Amino acid sequence: MDGWKILGAPGISDGGAHSVSLFATAAGNIYSAFRETGNSNRTAVMRYFEDEWIYVGTRDFSSANVSDIAMYVYDETPYVAYKDPSFAYSVTCARNKTGNWEIPGYQISNGEASFIDIHFDENVQMPYIVFQDGATGKKAAVVRYSGAY
Repeated sequence: MDGWKILGAPGISDGGAHSVSLFATAAGNIYSAFRETGNSNRTAVMRYFEDEWIYVGTRDFSSANVSDIAMYVYDETPYVAYKDPSFAYSVTCARNKTGNWEIPGYQISNGEASFIDIHFDENVQMPYIVFQDGATGKKAAVVRYSGAY
C-alpha cells in the first residue's frame, strides 16, 4: 500500500522531542537529532538500524534547553550544531566520530544565534555553519572550522 510508514516503533524519544533534525546518508542510514524532554532537555541523536532506533553515543553531551538543532552526517559521523544557552545562546557544534561526542567549538557566534544550519564540504572535510547572528543586527553569518578537525 502506498503512503507514509513509521520507521521502527512510534515515539522514539524519551519524552517530548523539540527542535528536530533528520539526515539520510548516501548509504541509506537515517539519523535524527532533537532536544529530548526525558533527557533533561539535552540533545539526543539516534540512528535507525535494523528496524529500530538506537542512540548514537551518550545522551548528555549538550547543555540543557538547547534549540535550533541542525545535523549533517559525513562518513557516518554525525555533526550537530545548536543554540547553546550555556554560552549566551551562541552556536555550539558537536560530532561523534569514535562513539564519543566531541565539542570542537563553543560560542561560535558573537551573539545569540537563530535559524542554524550545517553542511559539510567533502573536498576539504570541514563543516560549515550558517546562522542568524544577533550581534550583527540579525544578519546571516557563515563560519568554517579552522585548524585540525
